[in-house]
Amino acid sequence: MKILIIAILIPFFCFSQLLEVKMKKSEFNVKEEIILNVKNNDAKDRFLNIQLEKYDFKRHIWKLYSKDVFSEPFTIPLELTLISEGNKSSDLMFKIKQPELFDSPKYSKKKNESIRENAKKGKFRIKVVNGYNEFEKNEISYSDSFILK
Repeated sequence: MKILIIAILIPFFCFSQLLEVKMKKSEFNVKEEIILNVKNNDAKDRFLNIQLEKYDFKRHIWKLYSKDVFSEPFTIPLELTLISEGNKSSDLMFKIKQPELFDSPKYSKKKNESIRENAKKGKFRIKVVNGYNEFEKNEISYSDSFILK
């Protein structure tokens, strides 16, 4: 009987994620705070680097979210580094602020306004790069995608 119980429990312990990232809900309004829960299932403290990615529907890829649409190659993506204590759970809260957009001369005034309005909206996800020390963060966890409308 003990062997049967151990055989059933081994897959749960072997394949459990060391870090879980969960969203409170899947849709948010633009001005609403986004709340996520990061749970460290490991006994050791882990260094986390939290990044925000936006889905590009034209290219069908996830791109790191940056502040400025027109100077995209020159911007630094949003990053937050923190330490998660072993066997603890943390609630994190953030808000996507209005992007800094510059009017492009190749678009009309109306087109520039619509770009500014839609820059924050879309499909996003949280990417967490983590590891045991500050310089060796090589494990990646993703949250479920969420929509800003």
